[in-house]
Amino acid sequence: MIRYVQIKSFIDPKLADPLVIMIRQTLFFLTQLILDLLSDESNLDTMQLENDDPQRAYQKPLEALNSLVHDSLCGMLLTIQNPSEVTEQLKFCLDSFKKLEIADKNATSLMELLVERHVENCKPQRFEYDPEVLTIFDLKNPSIRILIPIFACFKQHESCENIAATIQTFGQLMRVSGDDVIFDLLHASILLKCEESMDLLHLPKQHRVDFRWQSTTFFYKKLPEIIRNLIKGGEVSVEDVLKGLDRALDGLSMMFDAADASWQNASFLYLIKQLEPDLGIEAIEPLRQRRREHMKTTANLADLAETDDVLLKNSEIEKFLMANEETMNSDSNDFWTTFIGKINKGDCDDFDAITSILTAEGRITEAGKIYAERNKAAQQPSEVVSVEERIRIFDDTFLLLSRIIINNPSLSISLFVNGGPGKTEAERTIFYRWSMWFVRRVSRNNRPERQEDMDALRKEVEMLVRLANEEVGIEVEEEEEEKEEEKEKEEEVPVKEEEPEVPPVVEEEMKEPEVKDEEMPEEEEKKEEEVMDTSEEPVDPKPEEPEAPEAPEPAEEPEEPEVELPKEIRPVTWNEVHCPLPRIGKKTAKIYLSQMKETHQFWRKDDQNLNIGAIVAAIPRIGQLLVEEHEEKRHRIDRKAAEEHLTNILHAIDSMPSLFICLVQWLDCEPDSPARTSLAITMKSALEKRITSLATSLSGEHNKNSAKWRFVKNTVQQMIDEMIDKSPTFPEVTCTAFSRARRFCPYVARDEKPDHVKLKHAWYYMRQQAWASPHALRLLEHANIAGEYNVWSHIYINKTIKSGCGDIMKSSVDMIFSFLMMDDLNSIIRMHESLMDFWLSEDAGQCQVDGRFDPLALRAVIRLMAHVMLIAEWALDRLVNDGPPLQDPLPLEEPIGTPEPEDPLRREKWVFLLRAMLERTINRFSKILRKGVLSTVVNTIIQLVKSIAGAADCQAKRLLVRRIPPRLIFQLAYIEPSSVDYSLMNVFCDPNDEEHTRTKILFLCALRRPTVV
Repeated sequence: MIRYVQIKSFIDPKLADPLVIMIRQTLFFLTQLILDLLSDESNLDTMQLENDDPQRAYQKPLEALNSLVHDSLCGMLLTIQNPSEVTEQLKFCLDSFKKLEIADKNATSLMELLVERHVENCKPQRFEYDPEVLTIFDLKNPSIRILIPIFACFKQHESCENIAATIQTFGQLMRVSGDDVIFDLLHASILLKCEESMDLLHLPKQHRVDFRWQSTTFFYKKLPEIIRNLIKGGEVSVEDVLKGLDRALDGLSMMFDAADASWQNASFLYLIKQLEPDLGIEAIEPLRQRRREHMKTTANLADLAETDDVLLKNSEIEKFLMANEETMNSDSNDFWTTFIGKINKGDCDDFDAITSILTAEGRITEAGKIYAERNKAAQQPSEVVSVEERIRIFDDTFLLLSRIIINNPSLSISLFVNGGPGKTEAERTIFYRWSMWFVRRVSRNNRPERQEDMDALRKEVEMLVRLANEEVGIEVEEEEEEKEEEKEKEEEVPVKEEEPEVPPVVEEEMKEPEVKDEEMPEEEEKKEEEVMDTSEEPVDPKPEEPEAPEAPEPAEEPEEPEVELPKEIRPVTWNEVHCPLPRIGKKTAKIYLSQMKETHQFWRKDDQNLNIGAIVAAIPRIGQLLVEEHEEKRHRIDRKAAEEHLTNILHAIDSMPSLFICLVQWLDCEPDSPARTSLAITMKSALEKRITSLATSLSGEHNKNSAKWRFVKNTVQQMIDEMIDKSPTFPEVTCTAFSRARRFCPYVARDEKPDHVKLKHAWYYMRQQAWASPHALRLLEHANIAGEYNVWSHIYINKTIKSGCGDIMKSSVDMIFSFLMMDDLNSIIRMHESLMDFWLSEDAGQCQVDGRFDPLALRAVIRLMAHVMLIAEWALDRLVNDGPPLQDPLPLEEPIGTPEPEDPLRREKWVFLLRAMLERTINRFSKILRKGVLSTVVNTIIQLVKSIAGAADCQAKRLLVRRIPPRLIFQLAYIEPSSVDYSLMNVFCDPNDEEHTRTKILFLCALRRPTVV
């Protein structure tokens, strides 16, 4: 009858308590009965004779006790409450059997088995999960190798402690040994150095983003510190580090040779010298000698083998180490002065090296705040500092800040100029407003404003522009005439409807200062009169003078306000509302342009009230006039005259080369057109001529300007090249062939959102090498910034599950998992939501035709699901514990969106979003299981729970299993008892929690339920 033991009802967990009590009482009754019978051995024979029983009197209770202990339900119930008392009672019985004068070997052996069985039942059972067909071959795990380019090139600001903690967590989840972690660290680091020193097919060095200084900073500054933190964390021992270095010395010898020859440095010797205090000189000396002997046998490395840190003059490693010494200057003011002095010397490499080091140390925002404050002080009028001095300071700081922003596209402009989260007075500078408008980056998908708010926003924008003009001292006159001129431009060029990153020149313009006739040249005056003559008639909605030549145009006028005008009205952008940019009128711009063509600057050096922001505000209008001059639709331009005019313009702004950067940035944000390309060609030629003329001059001041202009050229070179050189397009078949041959890495412009084709070829490029180049990861960065997380994740998961090989699937999902570190936490949340919606929605089981529940593919996807939940729990724990205690409840107002880097409540919002994500997932599971019907979705949940329970023991797993309630495992057992076992339940139960204990009893009864009649 023991096999029919069952709980009365599964509804109330408290019904489990009497069941345990009853089983314990039964066992104690049987053991006590046996002890009583054994206490009088002489009476045993009498009882056997009187009852004519072939067996001793204790045999029946012993058989019952045997059935009770060996029963799958009752035996486990005996281990739940005070199992030591049960063990003690069983041992009493065993001792009594051993004390019998006439020994009963069978009974004694049986009691020994019962004691052993109960003790075995009391031991914690470890759950092991080994998914089928995913571990036939032990392929090299790519996760650690992919993390290195992510942290070296895209998340430079992360501290060495955080990087080491992330690597350690990934190593635990992927079960990567300590020496493998060290080997992968060195492998990926040297891969970065080698790739940045060679040309790639279809992507030569001069036409791609430069990651030289990021890779150099990581290898020479951060890598030794990361290894030290791994040793401190305990997961990697000193022996593991030595073993990993030894493997790298043998397996990566050719790569070290190539990197050392290109970078002119003994990189391996330098690294082990940095690790000498941690590893000991005796341990690393054999490694040093082996590397030196090898280098001496190689012709181009023999000179570098003599000492650990020998450097060739003017090599990039020497520049980096000198820059590192400069950043460690104890006098901060002296360092900031030295840093900005790199501009006047034209030392672009030294400047970029220092910038990379500051970013790695987390000091780049400090630099931004300091120079933004200097820029703001120089921009404002001053009675103490001369205009020339203010212009010099403004120009130097503007150039410095612009180069950092241009070369670091992932750096938040607000965070940079404010020195951290929050707002400061730095946002009032013309640099901040200009950068928010004209630094070309991938645009984020902002939420559209409601239509009823548009009119109010446009009026607000008009007022904000007026205030911005007043702030920099731009006078406002002749507004109506300027409106008509702009309306004419809208009608003549209807193609330019969408210019999201350009100031709204098609909107109402501010009034402009009155122009005197004697100040304008005759040619410009004639052109202006022609424009005004053509602009009056088509714009006027009700012409008072009907003219015969203009007869066709009035007939079209009634249609324009009804059909075309609403289409031309574009939504108000974020920049227009939050950082309005001052602007000048077209007439004033013509005056300024004509002055600069005569090599004269258009501002006065003796004007103490000059606000330099007004000078920068003139660039968009001047740029529009230059583009109009280069439009081939109207007339063919004289290339020689155009280059001469632009050379004169550069001469006019010689005291402010930053204006040329502004002009290039403005043109870079304009829509692509033949005029834009033609102007870019003219600018490139004029810049070369200007630098050549300054370099040949004997004047010291000209030589100084020559260095600064070289700095400017190096800063804008990529922008000009992208406007001039169009990237070649290759047929789809050719691209696929190149990608699969590991020779084709797609390229994206600075503001380009990668399409499906480029993302697919990037996947081929990374998958074939089991490593992610930073040039391929750049596509994922652009997709993440644009909010298109689901695009690349869907493509890569689809490619993974269609590969048809379990081991390749496992390696691929581990690569995808590593890609989640590209973004802060957004990609983790988006990936998790995407996986849940596709495989674990309530109606997913009805969509099996598409093959989403293929057993082989599903196991790979479940591995990814489990790892995403584990890393989310780990990230949540870090956010909660790394910093001051958080308020409970969090001081947030719904709806809560994705926090920006400059958000003061960024930490609180991420905590809220991660908690909500994990809680929604558990609720989703419970809702599906509550139906009580076995399905493919339920089977997926079973496999996911097993994957989490079978993960390697680490902090992430310990946190996640606490979040999953044992009631969920009970529901799985109730639906399909054979799908789960007791060891799985033990993973999610806390032995000190009474509710968990009751749920465990319900679970055991649910396993028994199918066998109960």
